[in-house]
Amino acid sequence: MSITDLRNYNVSGGFNETLWNRLQNDSVLCFEIIQNLLNAHFPPSIHDDILQAIDIELPPPTIDPRRRPSNFRRDILRAYEYRCAICGFDVRLGNSPVALEAAHIQWHMAGGPDVTVNGLALCSLHHKLFDRGVFTLSRELHILVSDEAHGTTGFQEWVMDFHEQIINLPQRRSYYPEEDFISWHVREVFQGDYRES
Repeated sequence: MSITDLRNYNVSGGFNETLWNRLQNDSVLCFEIIQNLLNAHFPPSIHDDILQAIDIELPPPTIDPRRRPSNFRRDILRAYEYRCAICGFDVRLGNSPVALEAAHIQWHMAGGPDVTVNGLALCSLHHKLFDRGVFTLSRELHILVSDEAHGTTGFQEWVMDFHEQIINLPQRRSYYPEEDFISWHVREVFQGDYRES
């Protein structure tokens, strides 16, 4: 159903008075609901963008003791030899990588598993661009930039210079991203169409 249909049929929604009053008077509950919605439907790399767009500032997060431990980050960074699969970024502070993240190709909250073939090591910039749909991958693991993406400062060197280039491949073929996860990203996240050469 489209927004026009909703307007034409005067569809509306809301809360009963008891719940509305509780939401009005319990900011902790509101923040918990917002955080749960974000966690259930969007990757952490774009939570701040969503909150800024709707002008909401959440208090600092607390660690959820129910969250299961995962070796996903360790396995992905090791597979890609601690460098961004797009730009090769590999800054370290001592022995620790800085601003290098393990990105799910098919988002975890959309059923994407914590397995190496569903991940990419990405610098924090390319992680956010990937999760926002600025670029995706082809089956042959080439970087494809959206025709809806544009910009001035940084756009050429951080986005367009990588268009149609193959990613920095992981050290083993068995770690290469699987086609099913790439197809999900193209279908569900990537914005627009691929740019032409």
